[in-house]
Amino acid sequence: MRSGQSIMRVPSSHPCRCIVPRSAFTLIEICVAVVIVGLGVAAAVQLIGATTKQTSAAVRLGVAANLANNICELLETASYQDPQYPNNWGLETGETLGASNKSLDVDDFSDPTKAIWGLDASPSGSPIDAGWQLISSLTINGKTQAALNRYTQKVIVEKLSKSDLSTVLASGVQDQGVRRITVEVWWQPTTSSPRTLEYRTKFLRFREK
Repeated sequence: MRSGQSIMRVPSSHPCRCIVPRSAFTLIEICVAVVIVGLGVAAAVQLIGATTKQTSAAVRLGVAANLANNICELLETASYQDPQYPNNWGLETGETLGASNKSLDVDDFSDPTKAIWGLDASPSGSPIDAGWQLISSLTINGKTQAALNRYTQKVIVEKLSKSDLSTVLASGVQDQGVRRITVEVWWQPTTSSPRTLEYRTKFLRFREK
């Protein structure tokens, strides 16, 4: 710069702005964050609850299906009718529904007060396996399921019309060679809660020729 020259300073059209750093969130931001987090937690809790219910229902179904299969296996070993008393409906004189019955036939299960095991039986007890033995626990998918005394196994035996399988014959009507067997498994978690049907299966038996 030469001596004697003056300097002109042009005022800036963009004055400097002082920026003050924020030290905390505002109250509105905090409230919004709390609401968002709360909604997320609520959704997670609902999802966990729904998953737990589905898992419990699946376990009960597995137990019930197993218990029903035990009764089906017993019925598979039973003959259609007693060869000595082919027209008899129900247990023959002196017979009991159990392992001691050496001439077990399908209509032996026709008495609803006897063809029942578990919670609703009289006296109340545990369900049975395919060998007539009482069972207190089952292993489903590698896990032991206890409290089987809250389950009930039931059998319903009906005579059907040979010409119309949808028609159920009265107990006093002569058997026409077709019987429908229904096996049900019920569950009641507590004494004050209602019973729920967990599993039901039906199949037909025909008189052996």
